[in-house]
Amino acid sequence: MKHLKLIYQNTWPIRPLKKIVSLIEKARDVHFYGIGNSQFLCEISAKQLRCTDKRSHYYQHRHDMLYSIHELKAYDLIFVISMSGESESLNDVARLVKKTGATLISLTHITPNTLSEIADINLYCYAPINYIHNYDVTNRTYAMATLYRIIEKYWQYHI
Repeated sequence: MKHLKLIYQNTWPIRPLKKIVSLIEKARDVHFYGIGNSQFLCEISAKQLRCTDKRSHYYQHRHDMLYSIHELKAYDLIFVISMSGESESLNDVARLVKKTGATLISLTHITPNTLSEIADINLYCYAPINYIHNYDVTNRTYAMATLYRIIEKYWQYHI
């Protein structure tokens, strides 16, 4: 277990991690956008930030994401989570976010994708798209670990 903890703690270069934590600190609001099986990552992440009184939001429906965009300011931070990075509805949302001047961070699988081209900052995790009998069984464990590492570092400065 000690070795796993060491690997986990040393996986992230410190400078990008500090930059993202700094963006969270400066943001008035942090929004998490995701659809389908990535929604629970958004919900968990938003709730984990709320325990420090950081205003954070997640949305279960696309129309709520679209509505929230009208309230965004340049000092807001948005995470868009899509393992493929090719969800047209999320990419449309990301394009609208970019027009607001808010900072957009993507979290996708490690492949070239449209969402990564739109985002200001790209986070990647190992999450190859996987279907069994037309059912999405893509492993999102590394995506959650990536988000948790960011939030954990934010907690270190605010708890």
